[in-house]
Amino acid sequence: MLVINNNNVSLKNVIYTTAESRPSKTLLNCDIYKIYNVINKNLNIINELSNIDVQTKPIEYYVLQEIITKLKIFNEYKHSFGLSFNNITINETDNDNIIIFSIEKITTFKSVIINVINLFKMIENNNYLIIDYIDLFKSNSIEFVIILSNLFKKIKIYFYKLLKKNILIGIKYIYNKKTINYIKKILLNLKNNYFVKQFNINVNKQLQLNIYDYNNKIFNYYININNKLSIIEIIEEKEFIFNNFLKVNRIIKNIPNCNHLLIKCYLNDCFICTKCYEYFNIFN
Repeated sequence: MLVINNNNVSLKNVIYTTAESRPSKTLLNCDIYKIYNVINKNLNIINELSNIDVQTKPIEYYVLQEIITKLKIFNEYKHSFGLSFNNITINETDNDNIIIFSIEKITTFKSVIINVINLFKMIENNNYLIIDYIDLFKSNSIEFVIILSNLFKKIKIYFYKLLKKNILIGIKYIYNKKTINYIKKILLNLKNNYFVKQFNINVNKQLQLNIYDYNNKIFNYYININNKLSIIEIIEEKEFIFNNFLKVNRIIKNIPNCNHLLIKCYLNDCFICTKCYEYFNIFN
């Protein structure tokens, strides 16, 4: 987990560009990133969510339980809190602490800015804020976190494997009109099809090293799983086998009246449907 304290950083002129920035060499190991970047992270077999019974409880339930454990002071309330994707959810504790969730299913730099601007309209001093955040592979993404740190006593970021994205926790909001107006101005320029190249915010060497390690741990997590799957050519076959397991155990829904599309499953010496994951033995 990364922790960034309030630095009351000075806001600089933003540099815009017509193309997205590339990952920064100071924030990641380029060789490991290249391997990570070609892994299909949408496969169920490397997806922690696939082992969860979403038939009896929604994904939001599991997401909420995981996130609250990062804020120990709210542990006793985790079963009474609510969370809904693509919506702002406000939860209040008995001792008047307010915690606001706003987690999008699809996260982009622009969506993060729109999200925080909407949240500025309702958040109050000392509130807690939890949102999803973009990858920390580019300088502008960490610079923007530093800018957001002007609005909180402390910010924590951790990679949530269930959602395969970063979660940002803002601890105890501090109203800062100058920073809010600065962020609103950024959004106006982004609407003109520009991208932020950099904010000209200084990122100290220690924070760069911390992010470098943080990113490489994410890369290695997926690379290690991918390596355990053995030969690249049979990863998709293993994916279908795993999905059959999920179906048999009623973790994913059965597909009735499937118009089967079969492939040869060499690992189990049979055929398997790529749509409903049913096994078939075909004899000549």
